[in-house]
Amino acid sequence: MKKSFFFTLFLWTVFPLLVLGQSRKVFHQTFTLDSVKVIYFDVIDSLKVEPWAGNVALAETKITILNASKGVVNYLVEEDGRYHVDVKTSQDTFSMISRKRERPAMHTADGRIMEENVFIRVFVPDNYQMVEPYIWVLPDEEEEEKKEEPKQN
Repeated sequence: MKKSFFFTLFLWTVFPLLVLGQSRKVFHQTFTLDSVKVIYFDVIDSLKVEPWAGNVALAETKITILNASKGVVNYLVEEDGRYHVDVKTSQDTFSMISRKRERPAMHTADGRIMEENVFIRVFVPDNYQMVEPYIWVLPDEEEEEKKEEPKQN
């Protein structure tokens, strides 16, 4: 009787810790930038923008939630759209904007906080230049030619 009681107590205390650990979701997106001259980012998450040798923009989003099951993470990403970034292209501007501007804290059924970390890394073509941390522009062709001309003395 004592063994089964302690075993049951053990399962009730340890099992939730095993089920509600750290869950992670990573997804990638590709964006064409055909006539885009300005790339603008307005996201509420951690963002790192890096140049690369390609001709499209690539985004990698990593979402980690502590004390959440994979089912909860999948729901928040796929159905709730909690981490969704809207992409808009108008005339010559490409924008990435967080859909949900506020994210209230989440708790498990037993009251623990579900800590969430979201990190977005975007690779933009290396012919764009950063003018502000969240604004990248494609220089005019005339400016590019001036930079390439050697200085004559």
